[in-house]
Amino acid sequence: MTDKGVILTMDKDLKPVEWILPFLFIGSKPDRPVMKDSLRLFEEFFVFVKEVKPELDSHFKFISYSYGPFSHQLKTDLGVLQLLMFIKTRYFNDRTYYYLTEKGRTKARETAAKIELVTIEKIARLRRNPGWRCRGIGEGEYDADY
Repeated sequence: MTDKGVILTMDKDLKPVEWILPFLFIGSKPDRPVMKDSLRLFEEFFVFVKEVKPELDSHFKFISYSYGPFSHQLKTDLGVLQLLMFIKTRYFNDRTYYYLTEKGRTKARETAAKIELVTIEKIARLRRNPGWRCRGIGEGEYDADY
């Protein structure tokens, strides 16, 4: 806090990997497990990085892939979060689904408390209107960037 009572931004102190859990958590329903198949997770996280947190772009380095944007670093970070038991995976119909464990939900809540409200609102809005195809990506808007 400054002497004028203005709260300084806290979310700049978060490491790139720390954004994944709150991203999965924000906008989720409390009575249902947060599940995302890998395709949608990568698409939505790509849009999040491009539209909300472009400073994370150098860490995640999305590339154009067969089914949309892909990040080797995001895949690695998801693996680390799984080893730490913050997320679990399920395989169904040839897709990998990621979901938060109870430990992951707790950590996501703690991390979300460090994020500016305006950023939380942007993430919630993105989660309500997911998908990169409906945003024009793939039609030239982001093609040169990844």
